[in-house]
Amino acid sequence: MVIGGGRCRSLQLLFVFILLSLCMKPAVGLSTGEGDADIKCIERERQALLMFKQGLIDEYGHLSSWGNEDDKKDCCKWRGVSCSNQTGHVTMLNLQFRSYMPLRGNISSSLIGLQHLNYLNMKYNDFGGKQIPAFIGSLKNIRHLDLSNAGFTGRVPYQLGNLTSLQYLDLSFNFDMLSKKLEWLSQLSFLEHVRLNQVNLGEATDWLQVVSQLPSLTELQLRGCNLPSVIASSSVSFSNSSRSLAHLDLSLNDVSNSVYYWLFNSSSSLVYLDLSSNKLQGSIPDSAFPNPTSLSYLDLSNNQLVSVPKSFRNLCRLRALYQDSNNLTDLLPNLFLKLSNCSRDTLEILQLNSNMLRGSLPDITLFSSLKELHLYDNMLDGSFPRSFGQQSNLSILELDSNQLGGSLPDFSVFLSMKVLYLNNNRFTGTLTKSIGQLSQLELLDVASNSLEGMVTEAHLSNLSRLTYLDLSHNSLILNFGSGWVPSFELNIIRLGACKQGPQFPKWLQTQNKFSELDVSAAEISDTVPNWFWDLSPNLYYLNLSHNHFTGMLPDLSQKFTAYPPEIDLSANSFEGKIPPIPLTVTSLILFKNMFSGSLSFLCQISD
Repeated sequence: MVIGGGRCRSLQLLFVFILLSLCMKPAVGLSTGEGDADIKCIERERQALLMFKQGLIDEYGHLSSWGNEDDKKDCCKWRGVSCSNQTGHVTMLNLQFRSYMPLRGNISSSLIGLQHLNYLNMKYNDFGGKQIPAFIGSLKNIRHLDLSNAGFTGRVPYQLGNLTSLQYLDLSFNFDMLSKKLEWLSQLSFLEHVRLNQVNLGEATDWLQVVSQLPSLTELQLRGCNLPSVIASSSVSFSNSSRSLAHLDLSLNDVSNSVYYWLFNSSSSLVYLDLSSNKLQGSIPDSAFPNPTSLSYLDLSNNQLVSVPKSFRNLCRLRALYQDSNNLTDLLPNLFLKLSNCSRDTLEILQLNSNMLRGSLPDITLFSSLKELHLYDNMLDGSFPRSFGQQSNLSILELDSNQLGGSLPDFSVFLSMKVLYLNNNRFTGTLTKSIGQLSQLELLDVASNSLEGMVTEAHLSNLSRLTYLDLSHNSLILNFGSGWVPSFELNIIRLGACKQGPQFPKWLQTQNKFSELDVSAAEISDTVPNWFWDLSPNLYYLNLSHNHFTGMLPDLSQKFTAYPPEIDLSANSFEGKIPPIPLTVTSLILFKNMFSGSLSFLCQISD
């Protein structure tokens, strides 16, 4: 039969189209049991995985889908295994499970058979203090390697330097792991993410030279690595240094001021910089941040710095600044003006506590996005400025342990306020009722001031999220109705020296989650009601001292079961025999009562 030329040409074109369609599959693909049913894992790789499984202790059945049974033949469908949907080779092995459900045992060298593997994740397992196997350095196609939090110890194998395709490396939080040199890293020119947190690099004097020569580096985490103090100077070459380093964490080391030279060459791309808990001293030179256009997060806490540099006025994208626990002596208003030059619309967190900052509270409305302000433990004085009540975005305000005075402002505009620390200052006047409008408030502490007057249900009734309340050591009078049922459940109740007698405060019957209760010096003249001794199971601190309680105490030996307790019942009129008490008690104060009988039970109390 003869076929016409036109029709033959059409069939030929159709045949070519079908061939092209079959060929035009993605060059790289993965099969996880949901893709092409014709692509199955390669037998030698399946056997390699089964040998690997034999070396593991799988207490939680993570690898129950791995096996020789007929319905388990295709290893590409096994949990944690992914294959190329073009070749069937195993390309990914993701064995990260929950940290409290780890795999244990040994890592078999059978993994060498997975030469097409490009992703290996064994995070959150427990290999019982074994070393990272050197043969992992033979898996030369690996691009992503995560062996963090996996119970490894010993030296990092230099063979990892053979993984020349590696882009992501995380060996963090294996604790007793060390590397005396980082020369092996210098061969990994494609590395973008390096996380070696808590790997001991105390002898790796080449660390700065090596990491500064990784041209693709975008993230470097060396937290708590005992880094040697290397002098970064013109002798260190930065010619091949990454111009895209965005995340740098050198916290918890012994890094000194010499690091500034490196920052000078890297700061233009940095977004995240953590130099906390190091040995930075004196003033930060302005040259350390010559062009900090991208910096969003900066942590300089726990150093010995004395000022905030002028160059910080150029941090136009800054969202969080931590410079607490230093030796800052700036006037706070001047410091605020310096920071507000460029970050007035971006700064959300400002943490400057535990310094020696002086002056009065500045106008915080300079920062329109400010959410957290931590200024406790400084030398601030004066009172709240009038403009303070115009700021409405704050959720955390910590001004405790200063020398601030005057009356408390109207807090009603702070509808997002969750934490309010004003304790250990010199505030006077009454506790403002505007606090009662802070419906998001979780923690309120105004202790150790000179506040006076009445505190009523109106102050607290709308605070349904409140868990921490400290009104102690003021001259406040608590006046709550006998039938009042608070909307909150408190964990911490500190009301020492607040007048609330003569009856025992009945509202406490509604609270059964508290771990601390202090109603000392409250002018209570009453017996302790029976319901009170059905104590919160979390209670570990109880102070009823310096009242006029009468009556006998019940058996307390089965109370305070969660934690070793501290109990202060001193300066009351309790009588009768001292009852059995928990043998785990750490402090028991009973003086100035009318107890009788033997104290021999004290010999049974554990040390």
